Amino acid sequence: MPAVKENHARPPIPGAIRNLFHALAGGIVLPLNQIRHGLLGYTNPRTFPLSEVDRAAAYDRQVVIRWLEHLESTPADGTLLRGKRVLELGPGDNLGVGVIMLAMGAATYTAVDVHPLVGSVPDELYETIFQTLETDGHPENRIADARRALDLCREGEESAIRYVCRPDFDLTSLGENSIDLIVSQAAFEHFSDVGKTIGELGKLTAPGGRFVAEIDLKTHTRWIRDVDPLNIYRYPAWFYDRFKFNGSPNRVRPDEYVRHLELAGWRNIQVFSTESLTEEYVARVRPHLTGSFRSREARMNDLVVTIVAEHG
Repeated sequence: MPAVKENHARPPIPGAIRNLFHALAGGIVLPLNQIRHGLLGYTNPRTFPLSEVDRAAAYDRQVVIRWLEHLESTPADGTLLRGKRVLELGPGDNLGVGVIMLAMGAATYTAVDVHPLVGSVPDELYETIFQTLETDGHPENRIADARRALDLCREGEESAIRYVCRPDFDLTSLGENSIDLIVSQAAFEHFSDVGKTIGELGKLTAPGGRFVAEIDLKTHTRWIRDVDPLNIYRYPAWFYDRFKFNGSPNRVRPDEYVRHLELAGWRNIQVFSTESLTEEYVARVRPHLTGSFRSREARMNDLVVTIVAEHG
């Protein structure tokens, strides 16, 4: 069992009036978000800017540590990553995770995304990551190899770090049995066709390959998510889909992820709740949710989960 603590969210427990207010507020915000996205596009996947280089570097490092913990490994144990071909889905605004994983022993790192967000990363961010790797005691030759791979990738040359941006998010071009470890951080909830993506992963992952993904199931509008984290589940599909845009939360729940993974040939599937709501809170909100989100199978207590699986 991974040594990862579960956090408990504590939003105010709503009564009838607050439930009604949250439904009305979210219903107004949905079309406004669609308009904002249409005007500005998708530019910032995090809640803080890359200019906060220390914070961004620490975030990348912590993401890798959490993945390894869920895979029942430790950052100091390079055996899990050694020689592995790693694929990250939705890397966001920098390639720091790839640098870290190469320094930990990975053979290659490929990042696939829909939005081209890594073109203007401050050099200071990567330098901070390299300094952290040195402080953590990773081998100098691996750090040097990671630095060289990053430089080649940023110059558009063939490298152990590869960045692929595809608006159609087609993974089949990577080739069958070409990946040993799939990782993802707060990205799966944005994929428009989770079943298709997981099906493609099943084809390109080598036998014995591993999968670890942290998935943020909450409402993403920042001021609503703190007081009404289940807001996006209040609306019927016809209304929610009317105001969707590329990158909207897909509202896929943990039980559906498990079903898609099973169909694609994954086994030993485990779902770890890393942030959850109390039973009292969910009991007050559940009657105001729509359709299948009222069922116990939907696991509405879960706000953030990490899913781990093995292939073949």
